[in-house]
Amino acid sequence: MLIYIITFLISLFFVYKAQLSKSIVLSLLFLLFGAAIPSFVAGVRDMSIGVDINVYAIPCYDLAMATDFSDFSTLSIRWGVVFPLMIYLGYIMGSLSWGLGFVEFFICINVLIALYIQRRKMSMAVGYFLFLFLFYNMSLNLMRQSMALSCCVLAFSLMINAKYKISLIPLYLAFLSHSSVVIFGLLLMEFYFLVINKKKKGVYKMVFYIGLPLVVILYQKIMNLAIQWGVLTDHYEAYSEGGNTFFSYTNTLSQLCFLILMLLLANKNRMFKDLKPFSLVAIYSSLVFTTLSTINVWAFRAALYIEIIYLIIFPLVIKTTSNRLLVKSFYVFVVLLWFYDSIINGVNGTYPYSSEVLPSFF
Repeated sequence: MLIYIITFLISLFFVYKAQLSKSIVLSLLFLLFGAAIPSFVAGVRDMSIGVDINVYAIPCYDLAMATDFSDFSTLSIRWGVVFPLMIYLGYIMGSLSWGLGFVEFFICINVLIALYIQRRKMSMAVGYFLFLFLFYNMSLNLMRQSMALSCCVLAFSLMINAKYKISLIPLYLAFLSHSSVVIFGLLLMEFYFLVINKKKKGVYKMVFYIGLPLVVILYQKIMNLAIQWGVLTDHYEAYSEGGNTFFSYTNTLSQLCFLILMLLLANKNRMFKDLKPFSLVAIYSSLVFTTLSTINVWAFRAALYIEIIYLIIFPLVIKTTSNRLLVKSFYVFVVLLWFYDSIINGVNGTYPYSSEVLPSFF
């Protein structure tokens, strides 16, 4: 556990200094350090840290060693485009550890760019704090999806600033990382109807509040129909298969807590009024998906495409709230959630951490 705490604290220090610095060069340098430190820890970890290493990373690296680049680029397409490229760069450098480090750096740098875009409206350190405690351990396991998530939060940050055309670039990279990114389309719909097009905001809120529970009830039928009609490919058949985990229940409870915290933080907060309806509907959507994960384990991954925007919306509302006790309670809740999931329950298989490079006492 100590290695994660030290990594988080040092990384947050550099991100905090990056926002304070008046020099663009120094800010960029601090941000690079903020991304490089967790990337180094991710790169030098043993191959037992993160279940998906054996599912994706090692087979992809073995393929790179056994084929030339032309054959590799063709055969590795099953793992997306961006992830195999990072692993291949690791192969060029001579080690899978380099590839794992490149994967994590891609994730961290996307998150930091997203936060940097909003630096005048919020604390970057708070956003990175949420990433480290809510998503870092997961990124050591669900590497491909974490790459897609990092692209999504970058796209969302650009959309808040009305950079809609530029946001298509990270969205495309997200699709090249993991095809499940189509689920992010739900969030884009919510953003359009509740932030961009405000003419019938009340009607749209009711549609989302009533419609999403129906998705819970009719989820499998909707997925099967979409596949039959050709809207989705056969690849998405896995998303309609049953399965459940205990973690999905605890995650549902945590999303309910996030919803309550957002309600309290945004209450009578005039500076956050434009994003308040969207933020509440988004968290409600995540709550619905995590509830659905008690029936279908893939719904948990769908919820992640909504939860990733917490890195933006919570720092924004925290910046404009005057209730400091509530803010401190929010920080404590996030840390306790990380401790319960990653340390006590061992979610994502990242604890205890082990490495041949870092000292064993970590």
